[in-house]
Amino acid sequence: MAGTSIEQLLAQAQQALNQGRPEQALQRVEQGLAHWPQEETLRFWQALLLYQCGQPQQGLAVLADVLHAQSPDDWLRAGLQQVLADPALHGLEPAAQWGRWLTGKHGTQALDWYMLGCVLARLDEHGDAEQALLQALRLQAGFTQAHYELALCLHRQHREADALEHFAACGPLEAQQPWFHYNHALSLQACGQMDAAIEALRTALRRDARFLDARLRLAELLAREARWAALEEERSIIRAQMEQGAHATHTSPYSADVATLPEIQPLLARAWSERVLAGVEPLDTPPPGPASKPGSPPLRVGYFGGDLNLSAVGSLLAAILPHHDPARVEIFGLSTHVTGDAMEARIRAACHQWLDLTALNDRQAAERIQALELDVLLDVSGYTRRGRPRVLAHRPARVQVGLWGYLNRHCAPFIDALVADAFCARKLPPDWNEPLWLHPYSLLPPKLDDCLLSAEIPDRRHLGLPEGGRVLASFNAVYKLHPALLQAWARILRQDGDSVLWLGGAGSPAAWQRVRAFLREAGVAASRLISAESLPLEAHLARLRQADLWLDTFPYNGGASVVAARSAGLPVLALAGEGLLGRMSAALNQATGQTDSVAETVEAYIQQVSAHACQDSTIDLPHWVAGWENLLQASLSRHLAAQE
Repeated sequence: MAGTSIEQLLAQAQQALNQGRPEQALQRVEQGLAHWPQEETLRFWQALLLYQCGQPQQGLAVLADVLHAQSPDDWLRAGLQQVLADPALHGLEPAAQWGRWLTGKHGTQALDWYMLGCVLARLDEHGDAEQALLQALRLQAGFTQAHYELALCLHRQHREADALEHFAACGPLEAQQPWFHYNHALSLQACGQMDAAIEALRTALRRDARFLDARLRLAELLAREARWAALEEERSIIRAQMEQGAHATHTSPYSADVATLPEIQPLLARAWSERVLAGVEPLDTPPPGPASKPGSPPLRVGYFGGDLNLSAVGSLLAAILPHHDPARVEIFGLSTHVTGDAMEARIRAACHQWLDLTALNDRQAAERIQALELDVLLDVSGYTRRGRPRVLAHRPARVQVGLWGYLNRHCAPFIDALVADAFCARKLPPDWNEPLWLHPYSLLPPKLDDCLLSAEIPDRRHLGLPEGGRVLASFNAVYKLHPALLQAWARILRQDGDSVLWLGGAGSPAAWQRVRAFLREAGVAASRLISAESLPLEAHLARLRQADLWLDTFPYNGGASVVAARSAGLPVLALAGEGLLGRMSAALNQATGQTDSVAETVEAYIQQVSAHACQDSTIDLPHWVAGWENLLQASLSRHLAAQE
């Protein structure tokens, strides 16, 4: 290096970089470092060139060592830009510190606040991210990208109406990007603007016809809106594009379940779990829970997720948790979505300890859970919208198991097993390779808690039901309905001239209109189709007592809705399909002695509707929970033994 100054060396490196030779530029800088090992400017350049040469983790390590509160503003900005450009999201924690140093110096650059907000949003520190992005917009009102990032931040906080305001402010520049329309569609859907959400996804596909994430989301929304012809067309395109090598990175495998694309589900699950793991730094190996130590104290069991409240899963938790034996199990409620409703209060009252993790980022939440030294952590939300799988990706518990919330393959190293039962496990896909913990009776509990059954039973006239004739009920979500199922229901109604079909459940008014129109075209008179409004759970259970038979859906069975029907005394007709989603209600019938209510074919389903009577269940809640406790203890022991 004799006769060469640092400035000359950097000029040579810059020239090599401008000529598209970053490896040569890096080599030149590292030659300089051999002569001036503590020169910060050279080390900073080394870090940036490591990124240019495809070595982001090495570049990050150098940046983290070089940057400090007194570093030049341009260096801190460059560090933030490198971290935000890394698809693996390495280095978010140090980048957040760089952003705070940068904005704390002067705080007058909108770009600095914007980048800090982006980093904090990716760390799930949504409150601080929102404030940083708002400050960017105060400094530069027309900052399109800040509006867009803020819209995404608000969407993740379930503040959809606020998110839509910022989507509207993004302007034409962002509107040319397919991802803008994809994310806009998610907020529109959450606000119930289904037609607008579908149009946003179609716009994304007009920008990029091979945008598979948008096409999968579109298929999901078409299923939710009962637009079956368009759904079948999208399914065909999805299958063809995946055969040609297209892939999705941002769509939960739950979309494949809703759109009935079982062959796509494992592909989405693998891509989703890889995305969940991106940038996650696991905690130290959690210590063994107390149950693995001498003396066999009670199991410490955590129920984790965003559904420990008024939700389908919440109704099941409120049923089983009060029946846990405190001498055998200590219950920890770990909520990521606190609502303050009555169902949440019931769940919370049954817990030994309750943690509100809502405001914590994923790593902070994982650290709080790890400190509890749980024996088993049960994820009750999974890959559904209220799930927080990145918390589990940090591995806060030694044993982590999926329960109810997402009943399909996770393809994730942070989920050790799923809970099922022997009947459900009989017909799994040939390539199924996820471990199962099998409940001795059934995946679903036999009924809800009796405290929910005290509401007065309304008369039939008040409900719009006829005084005579059988009432066949189904209150499943619209996305579980499809032409083959509705044709079967139409045949049932035609062969039983006095019966009516009582319908309700999640779905837009337009979607339910399409369902009723299909049934009318299949020969069912409009007078035999009774619509039900949405009611609180207690009132819903009371009205179900006026029905005679529950017609469950296939191939996607009902879950909590079936347990609710059984709680109201309704016999349930189920068709046993394939996989966990296709056998859960049939498994519950099988476990409770209702074998005459389990059909193996569509034809048998239609014929078996003729004679059903309510029977007492052979399993009550205390027995089911005792079996659940035995399963947890035995499965945990086997799992720990296998790890040794």
